[in-house]
Amino acid sequence: MCVASTREPYFEIPIKHFQGKPHRFPFSSVLAVVVSLCFVSCGFCDELALVSVPLGFEISGFDRTRTWVSQNGVFAFGFLECCQKDDDGFLVGVRYNLGDKTVNMPVWAIGGGLRVSMNSTIRLSMDGGLILFENPSGLIVWSSSTSNLGVKKATLLDNGNLVLVGNGDRVLWESFHSPTSTLLPGQTLHFPQTLRAPSMNSISSYYTFVIQRSGELALVWENNVTYWRTHLSFSSNIMEARFDADGFLGLKDATNRTIWSTSSNDFKDPSVTLRHLRMDYDGNLRIYSWDHVLHEWKITWQAVGNQCDVFGSCGLYGFCRFKSTGPVCDCLYQDSSNWGASSVTMDSGGLKCKKMVDLSNCKMNTSMVDMKQSVLYGLYPPQDVAMMLNEKDCKGYCSNDPTCIAATSKNDGSGCFDSTI
Repeated sequence: MCVASTREPYFEIPIKHFQGKPHRFPFSSVLAVVVSLCFVSCGFCDELALVSVPLGFEISGFDRTRTWVSQNGVFAFGFLECCQKDDDGFLVGVRYNLGDKTVNMPVWAIGGGLRVSMNSTIRLSMDGGLILFENPSGLIVWSSSTSNLGVKKATLLDNGNLVLVGNGDRVLWESFHSPTSTLLPGQTLHFPQTLRAPSMNSISSYYTFVIQRSGELALVWENNVTYWRTHLSFSSNIMEARFDADGFLGLKDATNRTIWSTSSNDFKDPSVTLRHLRMDYDGNLRIYSWDHVLHEWKITWQAVGNQCDVFGSCGLYGFCRFKSTGPVCDCLYQDSSNWGASSVTMDSGGLKCKKMVDLSNCKMNTSMVDMKQSVLYGLYPPQDVAMMLNEKDCKGYCSNDPTCIAATSKNDGSGCFDSTI
C-alpha cells in the first residue's frame, strides 16, 4: 500500500511495546517505523497484536519469547516458563500478560501441563488441527482433534479462553472445556474433571481439586486421601461447579440451583477487575484477586485455612509447625541435614528430609523422639493399629515392632495408634 501526502502532520501517537515503556513519536516517524518493520521478520517481537491467527500459524520453542496476545492485552498464548531449570521443559498454553513474569500466572496448559523441550512447535495446521509436535521427528505429542472439522482460525478471547472457530465464528473447540490448574470467571468444572496442582519439578503433582461422584467438592492427595470437602447435608444431582467474575464459587445441581457456595473477601468489589480460582502446588485451593495499585495478586479466599492440615505439605519425613511468620516445614530428626535451623517456609519447596533408617537392620538399640502437642495426620498407605495403651506402653510396643514408624498416644491414655509400613 502506498501513502502520499503533501503535508507532514505533527500530532503524536503513543507506541506502547518498546521494552514495556510508552514512547511518543511524530506521525511521520511512526509511519517510517511501521513500514520498516513490515519487511522484516517479527521473530524478535515480544507480542503479536493479533485477535485471531489463521491456518498455518505456528510458534517454535526456540522463539519462545514470542507470544500471541488477546485483544485486551490481558492474556498471552505461547511457550511458558514453568520450572526452575530449562532442563525440566516448558509448558505451552495461556498465561496472564500483566508485566513482570512473577505475576503472569499460567491459567491453562496443553495436555494438562505436558512438559516439552524448546525443540518443539505449536501449530494450527492447514486441516484445522491445533498440534504440538517435536522437531525434527515431527512426533505429535498433543492434538486438539479438530482436523477436517471446518476450523478457519484460532482466537484468544479477552476472558482467556482459547477457541478454534469455523464459519460464522462457530466455536468448534475451546480451552475452557479442558481446565488444568485454574478456573477463570465464567469457567465450569464437571464430573469427572479435575484441577491438578502445578508441579515444582518434572514429576506430576499429587494434589487435585475434584467433583466427587457423591457431588461434593474435595481436595484429594493421590486419589486416596481427602483432606478437605464441602460436606453437603444432602445428596443431589450435581451439574457443575462454577466460578464467577465477582469472586463467587458455587456448586449447582441439575436444576441450576446453588447448593453450596463460597466467595472471596472482596466479593463484588467493583475495583477488582481480574480474579481466578487456582489449585496451587502446595495443595491448597485459592481465589486470587488482582490489585491494580500494588500490581500484584492477593489471596482473597483459601479452602484450607491451616496449611499444616494439607496432607503431605512438608513432603517425606517432614513435619509442619508454626512460627511467628506462619507455618514452616522441618525434618523429623537430627540426623537430617535440614533439621532445626534449616526450616523453610511452606512456599519455598526447598525442604528435602533424609529417609529414616531401616529399623530391621538396626545393630543397636532403637530410640524414639518425643514430639509434644503434635498430631500424626497419617501415613500412606494407611496401616494404623489402634490399641488401648498408656503412653509408656505405646512407645514400648512401637519400639519392639520393626515395621512401626511412629506412635501417637492421647494425653488421657485413652488410645494408642501405631503407624506401620
